[in-house]
Amino acid sequence: MKKIIRLMEIMILCSTIGCSTQNIDKATYNKWVDYANSKYVEAYIETFRDNPKKAEAIKKYNDVIKPKLQASTPDKPCPFDKLSALLKNNGWTQIEENLARKFKENKQGNTIDDLLAIDMLDDKEVLEDTKIELKKELEDRIKEKEEKEKTEKDVKKQDNRRSSSKQSRSEKQHLYAICVMVLILGVFAVALQKSRKRIRKLNKKIRELNQQIGNPNQQIKELNQQLQKKEKQLQEKEKQLQEKEKQLQEKEKQLQELKTENNSPEPESTGGTPETDSQPQYFLTKKIGNSFHRISANPEDCFFRMLNNNGGCADFEFCGNVEYAIANKNAVFDEVCETSGYNRNVRHIKTEERGKVTLRDGKWVVTTKAKIKFE
Repeated sequence: MKKIIRLMEIMILCSTIGCSTQNIDKATYNKWVDYANSKYVEAYIETFRDNPKKAEAIKKYNDVIKPKLQASTPDKPCPFDKLSALLKNNGWTQIEENLARKFKENKQGNTIDDLLAIDMLDDKEVLEDTKIELKKELEDRIKEKEEKEKTEKDVKKQDNRRSSSKQSRSEKQHLYAICVMVLILGVFAVALQKSRKRIRKLNKKIRELNQQIGNPNQQIKELNQQLQKKEKQLQEKEKQLQEKEKQLQEKEKQLQELKTENNSPEPESTGGTPETDSQPQYFLTKKIGNSFHRISANPEDCFFRMLNNNGGCADFEFCGNVEYAIANKNAVFDEVCETSGYNRNVRHIKTEERGKVTLRDGKWVVTTKAKIKFE
């Protein structure tokens, strides 16, 4: 036990080795203490590798502690708290206790010589190699830091000289620029004065010309008003023309339907009296359920035409306003027609098969629905 305590003193107190008595800033000093502790702990535990009593602890050391210690660097060492927890939780409690006892004493100095004042005792050979390696590594770091600081100072001095030289040249250039600007402003002032005189003369001539010509702005305004009026009249004419074209298309469609009707074969008679109506008849206005209550000889406000009236039995087909019928499909066709092909883009309505109606108690009741196709 006494040997372990002495070795722990060596590990902690000698972890701050260095190369000179030069003061080290506190943050760097503390990092190096932690780094040295990691290296001494690693070297010390390795002495137990062949000890059978420590086999289990060595296994935990290999799996958990050793990777952390090997990853420790002077810039990013394994912190004391973390190292203490690793030792305590993995079978090295005695080393952790000694490490904790000596930790505060270890961090009171500020030079490497402060930490080399403790004698290595009789166990010097155990950690001597580690001490030498650490000493060399930290000495190299101090030298590297000093060289870097010296280089930075030299660079800073050169920059200051350059800055001073640039400032002197800048002042001369600034003075020269001021002189040039004063000269330019003088030339500009003379040119501006001459320009003002020319502008006054031109304004005077313009006023004289305006008095001779009159007010051109008023004439332009009147021409614009006339042009707008003509454009409005032209738009109204175009609108009237579009309406005429639409009416013409509807007339052509009705004519085509009449031609189709005249060319279609007459259906065979199923009995009863022959057709009595020579003039086309239409079911007036809205249907009620599956029946029509009124008929008319005028197709206006009608959606279905009666055909082949045989004294109470007749055929019917669609003949109304296409756009309205598409927009009001359900109201127009439900219960009297079977529809197909409907979608948002349809533009035409075609009667694929006429329906049949029968006169009952003054109502024309649909007995066979017409088949309508949207296109």
